[in-house]
Amino acid sequence: MLSNPKDITQGSSTGFRDMVSDGTYLHVCTSQSRYKKYNIQTTQQVNTDLTILSGAACISMIAAASVVIGSSTSSSVDIVDINTYARTNFTTNAGTVNKATGGQQMAGFISQGVVMSTRGTNSTIQKIASNGTITQLTPSAISGVRVHTITTTSEASGTWLCGTSDGKVHEFNASGTVLKSITLPTDAYVNTPAIIVTGLSFYNDRLLVMNNHGITYLYRYSDSTLLEKGFGCLEVSNAISSSLCHSASNTTITTPCIGTNNAAATYELFFRDQMMVEDSYMNISASQWYGGAIDPITNKAFINSANTSSFESLRILDISPTRKINVSTKAQNPPGNNVTARIIRIRDGGVGKAVIESDTNIAAAETDIVSTEGRNYIELALISDAGSKYDIREFKA
Repeated sequence: MLSNPKDITQGSSTGFRDMVSDGTYLHVCTSQSRYKKYNIQTTQQVNTDLTILSGAACISMIAAASVVIGSSTSSSVDIVDINTYARTNFTTNAGTVNKATGGQQMAGFISQGVVMSTRGTNSTIQKIASNGTITQLTPSAISGVRVHTITTTSEASGTWLCGTSDGKVHEFNASGTVLKSITLPTDAYVNTPAIIVTGLSFYNDRLLVMNNHGITYLYRYSDSTLLEKGFGCLEVSNAISSSLCHSASNTTITTPCIGTNNAAATYELFFRDQMMVEDSYMNISASQWYGGAIDPITNKAFINSANTSSFESLRILDISPTRKINVSTKAQNPPGNNVTARIIRIRDGGVGKAVIESDTNIAAAETDIVSTEGRNYIELALISDAGSKYDIREFKA
């Protein structure tokens, strides 16, 4: 549930541009070229404002004790030590990122010490190493088009996903080699203006893609099967800023429309084989809100306001638990005799909010199945070789 909002306000003309969490602190870059560090629980700033590069637009962890900051106006990047607040600026081979606001302009892996970012020019992805080495990658798949958004897949895969101005999603590795591509579908209602990928979210072989028409597509990534589409935006002229954030256990945050004159709802969206809106929070103001980040350790969601004339700059919300745990199950027929079965776990979000989270065949033994901590489930056991026999139980993980 999206609840218990806490606002961090800095006054007019101080827009927060992007944020990243390390589980204890929230690291933020602002439109006034400042790096700020906040305690997530208390929302108190714990450092003195640090002056950073001009046009700060995005921030990402690049090492356990360092963040990297990109700019939409300055051809350089900053790397900041989050403990000592030492700042180093790097300009060699550096370029600007694509957007000043909107999120998902850079993403990386601490384990690799590498962050990838969008670029303010066509045909290029920017690779930043933790030692400050910057490389411009030019895979042929993005030749002549702009990368609009970027995120990671999984720690195990160690690859990135980028969304482009020609309606495609590309997976690529640290060398810039494109491993896979998906082209968003077009139809009579979604073809003009040109389709631009504006948001990406990935977890456990499921990919969410949002475009500038406000439509979200759910794919089974391994075979590129489109499972579902929907969740449209009401205002196409502003939908280019529709955003998703990196997924935590198949949960993401999205603000599907940030019209300049309209309040915008933030949605908690769960996706597996279907999309399910678990909750929404209406940001009652004329600010331009967009999805920022999820911290799975503290179960917090963070969203930005791009409107520097507003005092509502950054909002922290409680979110439903996202940590995965094992919950055991077994099927018996008759009682006391374990048998093979098909176990369907339905995530129960309340009236009208239910979605299959797992569908597993188990052996004739007690078996662990991954579920989401703190969530309610309805479990259906279809007994193998027993005709129409089944059993149902409800539990909380």
